[in-house]
Amino acid sequence: MGKLRYTTFGFGPRLSAALVLGCLLLTLGCAQLVASAGATFKGRPGLIAFDDTPAYSCGRTSSVYVARPDMSHRRFLSYGSEPAFSPDGQRLIFSRDCEDHLGIWEVNVDGTALHLLIPPTPTRVTSPTFSPDGRRIAFLRKSPGGGTFDLWTAKSNGGGERQLTASPGLEWTPVWSPNGRYILFLREGVIYTIRPDGSHERRLGRGHQADISPDGHWIVFARPSGFERNDFKYRLALMRPSGKVVREFAGVDPLHGQIESAVFSPDGGSILYVREPLDGEFGDVWSVRVDGSRNHRVRRTPGPGEHSLDWQAR
Repeated sequence: MGKLRYTTFGFGPRLSAALVLGCLLLTLGCAQLVASAGATFKGRPGLIAFDDTPAYSCGRTSSVYVARPDMSHRRFLSYGSEPAFSPDGQRLIFSRDCEDHLGIWEVNVDGTALHLLIPPTPTRVTSPTFSPDGRRIAFLRKSPGGGTFDLWTAKSNGGGERQLTASPGLEWTPVWSPNGRYILFLREGVIYTIRPDGSHERRLGRGHQADISPDGHWIVFARPSGFERNDFKYRLALMRPSGKVVREFAGVDPLHGQIESAVFSPDGGSILYVREPLDGEFGDVWSVRVDGSRNHRVRRTPGPGEHSLDWQAR
């Protein structure tokens, strides 16, 4: 689980930055910035879930897939984006947007029992993620009359909705902590945590693409390294839940490509991430050990890349 995802869309860096800033100002426009999926639960590494659209745009349908950890044996499950596994690894929740069937949906890993969980009423919903006990989900709901999204929770079978935030800032990427005591989320390029009852909101620091390790001891995120040529630049880094940054990964930085989705393995030993080349071509899936070793490409993607990664625990 995660996830601001930035891509150049094949345009130059100046135009790309303008497109991203334009997206932030849209209230009901076609483009939407999306991010990494839900948290990784503790267990043995299983399947990888992902979607295939680098930036959500009306008129282009994103699809949800699962694949083996080496990204082989790719299997289509449904149309949608931002898939997140249930704690038992048997189900996936995901969002559908800019299509006829909006809302948050659920499907079994084998592709059966597809059904709507949370309808887009009164406003759009996106970015779902399960709580560690599987009883609730966190998600984002569009603010009434505004262009931002607020953090909500609901029962995992739908209903029982509770609003946690009401900020004028754009929020995304909720990730539930393994002990269930807090939810991590992003607001305007800053990482925050909040308790499931909406209390004790806390600022950790600037960053994107955040995910929490299965043991709760680490947060992986894309750390800003400044702006160059009006382009967004991030380095993959680790910090403690206190907000203290303890490591930046060598070779996972703006000189080697943009960092997209980043997610821990269920055993906590590795991080899977998407690196998008600076020339704007489709990104590839890479893997690095938590200690910074064995940074390597898992699979070269010839067509639309993998995004919004989540890793099944068995």
